Amino acid sequence: MFDRRSDQLSAIAFNTSASTDVLLRLLHQEAAGAWRAFMARPLPDEVVDAIVVHPERRLRSTFAESFAVSGEQRGRLVDDPHFRVRQVLANAPNPFRSSAPSLPLPVQRRLLDDPEPIVRRDAAFYGNFDDRLIAGLCDHEDAFMRGGLLWLLVPAVRE
Repeated sequence: MFDRRSDQLSAIAFNTSASTDVLLRLLHQEAAGAWRAFMARPLPDEVVDAIVVHPERRLRSTFAESFAVSGEQRGRLVDDPHFRVRQVLANAPNPFRSSAPSLPLPVQRRLLDDPEPIVRRDAAFYGNFDDRLIAGLCDHEDAFMRGGLLWLLVPAVRE
């Protein structure tokens, strides 16, 4: 169904001329329909500061998928209290959708060592991580993590 209010809020959120003040107001639950716009546009640091501590996991996960912000900004979610946000950070943004700035090397390392197995495994299988880190998986104690290396290095395995 057509939701005019949500479309209007999304248009405002997509507008690169929207002020920081306006963008901060769009972080309220009532504007949740506009949150996808935060995935596709650069954001001021003040807005990023508010997103990484926002109580709504869905907004933080959406931000973790962003292909328009810096890897440093997305990397601030590496300590998110909810493992699903870290999981999205580990395997997003989808390289088939758009190229995105890489996460900083220390963030990549932490995701590969995350206490939650699903985060580590998604990082090994889907993360756009530094080749040196991925190569370091060859002697990892977890066979699944070593399998991530095989998945990345041998294209025939994926077919």
